[in-house]
Parts: sequence; structure tokens; C-alpha cells
Amino acid sequence: SSTAIWSQACALDSSVERARAMTEERIVDSNCAGDAATDGAEQSEAKGSHCGRHPLLHLLLAVAAGILVGSLFAHFSLGASRWVEVLALPGRLWLKALKCIVLPMIVLSLIKSMFTMRALPCARSVGLCTIGLYLATTVVAALEACLVSTLIFPSALRPMPHEETAGEAAGEAAVQRRGVLETAMGLADNLVPGNLVEDAAKNNLLPVIVASIIFGVLVADRRPDGGRSRTMELVDEWSDVVTRVVTALMSVTPIGVGSLVLQGAASIDLGVMGAEVGVLIGAVACGLAIHAFVAYPMLLLLCRRNPLVYFRNILPALATALGTSSSAAALPVTLSCATERNGIPAHIAEFSLSLGATINMDGTTIYLVCATSFLAELHGVHFGLQQWMLVVALATLCSTGSAPVPSASLVLLATMLAAVGVPLDKTFGLITAVDWMLDRLRTSVNVAGDSSVAAYVALMAAKKGDEPCPAASGV
Repeated sequence: SSTAIWSQACALDSSVERARAMTEERIVDSNCAGDAATDGAEQSEAKGSHCGRHPLLHLLLAVAAGILVGSLFAHFSLGASRWVEVLALPGRLWLKALKCIVLPMIVLSLIKSMFTMRALPCARSVGLCTIGLYLATTVVAALEACLVSTLIFPSALRPMPHEETAGEAAGEAAVQRRGVLETAMGLADNLVPGNLVEDAAKNNLLPVIVASIIFGVLVADRRPDGGRSRTMELVDEWSDVVTRVVTALMSVTPIGVGSLVLQGAASIDLGVMGAEVGVLIGAVACGLAIHAFVAYPMLLLLCRRNPLVYFRNILPALATALGTSSSAAALPVTLSCATERNGIPAHIAEFSLSLGATINMDGTTIYLVCATSFLAELHGVHFGLQQWMLVVALATLCSTGSAPVPSASLVLLATMLAAVGVPLDKTFGLITAVDWMLDRLRTSVNVAGDSSVAAYVALMAAKKGDEPCPAASGV
């Protein structure tokens, strides 16, 4: 038995080294996308000055400038003038670029994620337990967000006047008349792609996502001569290009956001819009709080852990996540808290937390669902059962394959809006204006989820090895 445990640990350590190497590369990329609060900012400055020294300050200034200039246009009844159209052009181009990069980003990220999962340790039970828990917590997060959105948005938001609202509402009414069986069958039918090119062109990305997952599972990892697969080398190169494009788009986020906010301020009642954005922030914060203070403590209780003590021990990791808005950047601190403070075995912590920094995005899932429902409510688009099921599926899959850069969820949000028929227009600026703040909150929840799952995986590994579950004093 001890020999088996030792071989299992060695297998885990070998795969962890690969995971940590991949994570370190992602940390460098994510820092370049706008991390000004950590040491990674120095790395991003070394890679290029385009990242800026104070991206958050630039974003806040751009939002303030957009509100000020847009309000002046609105005050003088110039909201429909040519000047507003000219000043709104950078925002429109930024949105088009985001929509353009959606498909390659999701496809390549999912292929790489599934390929990485195949290199999991030989201890299949530990690997499957970790992946299963991450998937389960993400689905629970999506369902919680659906519940919060349903309870808050319909009563707190007022639909905007929109020329397409009538057509959208009529289409939604037809969907709502479908029964549960028809809805479930329709969603299942959509999982199998018929024509990937046609599905991608029509923004029907669910079958494209499924095809990407299957490709990542089945692609060969080695050539007959023992060398690394040329297919995966090509995927890595394409993924690097996409990551650079996303990083570049995030570096000009202040310009795009300022332009969108200006257009919105020139034609939208800012008093009403400010209150409605506050509703969005409150809904997202409520969903994150439910998941962090109800779902995770329940998981820790199953591990025979004290949630209060456990969370107190990971406060440094949560603070790092709050400041960096990157799970990957917070990973070293998260590992230290797990092993030194909470007594998680090193090989279990390194494996589960490294994997979690890549695929576990519960906070992002809650944000995506709430933001999609928020914009749908503003446009008078009411979701039926089929739409909610599609939102849950897309949020779960998209967040799992999200790019390792801060605010990459903006790209995923554009995907989900297109998939459920919500217009992607100037109201998107309302989301981008507060994304920087919500990004830090949801990243903290992601890190808390990684740590909670690590505790359960350690318990399962201890049971499989017939050894006592290690725990820190008082936990």
C-alpha cells in the first residue's frame, strides 16, 4: 500500500510540474493585460510599454470623461449629432474586434484545457474527483445566478425603448410556449453539430464548444517518432497569437469603454442608468456571496473542516486575488496557504489548485449569467426555459475555457449575448464601465472555490490511500 501511495504521489508531482510551467506562462500573459497591483506588472512593463503603468486609473478616467462629454451632448440635445457618431466609432470598432476574436479564443482555449486534462496523474480517481467537483460547483454557481437574476431584475429594471423590442418579445413568447420535454430535446439536439461553419456563422456556439472539447480529448499527443504532436504545436502557436490579440484589446479598453460610455451618456438617461447599473452590481455581489458563504462552507463541512478557520487561513490568497483580478497570479499565495496553513498535502494542493486556476471560474459564471440577464431585461428580452438552459450551459463551458487574462469575460459575455439573441449595442458600455470592479470580486470567489475543492480532494485521496486526512491545527 505504501508503495502504491508513493508511486501515486510521484505521478502527481510529475504532472504538477507541467501544470505549474503552463501556469507560469499564463501569469506573465495575464499580468500584461492590466495587472498593476502586483509584481507581475513589472514583468508586463518589461514585455512592452503598451500595457501601461496604471490601467485601472486610465479606465476610471476614460469612464469619467465619457460620462462628462456624453452628458454635455445630451444637455444640448446633440445626442444624435455627427460628432457623437464620430466619437463612438472607437467603441464600435472595439466591440467588433471583441466579437471577431470570440470563436478562435474559445475553441483554442477549450482544446488546450482538455488536452491538459488528459495529462492528469495516473491516479485517475483523484483527477476525476477534482474535475467533477469543479464542474459541479460551476453548474451550481450558474443555477444560483439564474435564481438571483429571476428574483431581482424583473422587478428592479425598466426595459429601454428599443425599435427591436417588439420583434424580440414576440420571438421569446413563441419559445416560452414550448414544454419542458421539447426544450430539453432541443438543447440535446443542439449539442451535436451539423455544420460547424454554419453554426459558427450563426453564433450558435454550443455545438462548436462541444466539437472543441471532443477534439481536445481525441487529438494525438505524440507523433509516431515520439515527438510532440504537430497539431498541438500549431494549436499552441495559434493560442499564443489569440492571447496577444486579446491582451492588445484589453490594453485599449479605456478607449473603447470611454467611447461606449460617451455614446450611452449622450442618448440614455444617466440617472436611470446609474441606478440600474447599481442593481447589476448588487445582483452579482449577492450571487457571489451566496456561493462563497453557503455553497463552499457546505463543501468544507463535508470535509470535516471548520469553514470560518479555513477561510481565515486563506485570507492572504483572497486579498491577492482581489488586488490582481487573476487566479493564476494569486496561485503561489494560494498554494502556500493551502499547504502551510490548512494542511493540504503538497502534491494534492499543487495539482488541484493549478488545475483550478485554469478551469474553475465559478465567480465568472455568476457574473456572465447575471450580466446576460441584465442586458436582456434592459432590451425587453424575456428568457424562457430554453434560454435559461442555454445560458447555464454556455456560462459553464465558456468560463471553463476562458482566456488567462483579466476582463476576458467581456469577450465571453459578447458570445452569450449573441447566442441568446440579446443585442450587443451601446448598453454593453454599462457592463464594461464596472467590469474592473466585479472582476476582482469574482476572482476572489474563484480562489476560494479552488481552495475549498482542494480540501475535499485531499480527503478523498486520504481515503483512497487508507491514511488519515491531514489537517492543520484547529481546522
